[in-house]
Amino acid sequence: MAGSGTDSFSGSGTLTIRGSQAFGGTLNLNQATTLNASSGRGAGNAAAVNIGATVTLAGASNTFLGQAVVTTPVTINSGGRLFNQGSSTFHIGSLTLNGGELASGTATGLALAYGSYALDRPVIVTADSTISAQNIAATGTDFNVATGVVLSVPGTINHICDDRSEE
Repeated sequence: MAGSGTDSFSGSGTLTIRGSQAFGGTLNLNQATTLNASSGRGAGNAAAVNIGATVTLAGASNTFLGQAVVTTPVTINSGGRLFNQGSSTFHIGSLTLNGGELASGTATGLALAYGSYALDRPVIVTADSTISAQNIAATGTDFNVATGVVLSVPGTINHICDDRSEE
């Protein structure tokens, strides 16, 4: 994948993305997708996980949606699921939960030490959504839940550190 613009993927199979990608546009995932170790998408504008899509983050180094500090906004729409297999920590830029689910397997390795996800920016919840992921790190993260919307958290947010001073 290369260039900019919008790439959308739909189908009944599983899309697997490996290796570095020079893509810098918007990515719409509408099907099962596995992002394997060392897949990187450059400075993408946005990524959306849509109805019927489970996006699996696999391996130890994945910059496609989030390894190290990233700025790519991720939206998980109704019926969509972002799933960390559980062995690595994936940093998420801004996250919008629009009826989707942030999920993970059992945390092991780096995910056990540092969290399955590191939520580095605000989490915006615009429709009833779920965070079922285990061992999330949320450092100074604001959770902005719209009026009348429910955010279910059967997962665990273990690493909370707010170093902002109160005035």
